[in-house]
Amino acid sequence: MRPDSTGRKGFGRICRVRRSSAGSRDRRSDRLAVERGWRLVSLTKSGCGAADVLQYNVNFKRAYTECATWREASFRRAESEHPALVLVASSRASHAVGADGASDVTGVDAVEPWRAGMDRTLRRLAGAAGSVVLIGDTPRSDVDVPVCLSAHRDDVLAWATPVEDAISRSWLANERDVAAATAVGFVDPTPPWVCPSNPCPAVIGNFMVFRDEHHLTSQFSSALGRLLGDALRARSAKP
Repeated sequence: MRPDSTGRKGFGRICRVRRSSAGSRDRRSDRLAVERGWRLVSLTKSGCGAADVLQYNVNFKRAYTECATWREASFRRAESEHPALVLVASSRASHAVGADGASDVTGVDAVEPWRAGMDRTLRRLAGAAGSVVLIGDTPRSDVDVPVCLSAHRDDVLAWATPVEDAISRSWLANERDVAAATAVGFVDPTPPWVCPSNPCPAVIGNFMVFRDEHHLTSQFSSALGRLLGDALRARSAKP
């Protein structure tokens, strides 16, 4: 790492490439950027994942070609910025376009297209940045947490979600594998940050964890900032 504009040792300039549903993770890197004097560039488009794969949009019921345009622009922005660090995050709710060019491919059938696309994404970003770190998908809740907690404030454990429902271990394994294959860092935010026990709690300390079924609250996410900073130091390619 090199000194940043404030004179403190850090990454200096970082880029964040993600789909909008990964936005609950932003508060962590936002807080880090403020605390450590980093310049943060966020590259985001609603419904578009970071993996270089043709995506299907379930609302438009067609191939979402706009994602490819956004993704290429994000790659070029990263290449022009030459950031010290790129953070990549996506959701496991992946939809790919089938071989016919029109059908929606999800679940296990979307895994291989996603892996190949994320491999291409990470390799291209690695050529533009000092370090690249893929942040794993966050857990899900079985319920809309704020609604349930507001109705049953005295029993927060009732709205905890079993680990096997909250976390997709197979998806995290896919993310970890593609990060290893492309020699980039990987951060798994599930244990002990977001899901430190079984069942995964809806409230940790004084923080409500989820603001719906899968987005983290900004307050809880922000509180994880220093943990993320330590993890990034440990997993970045350059000391």
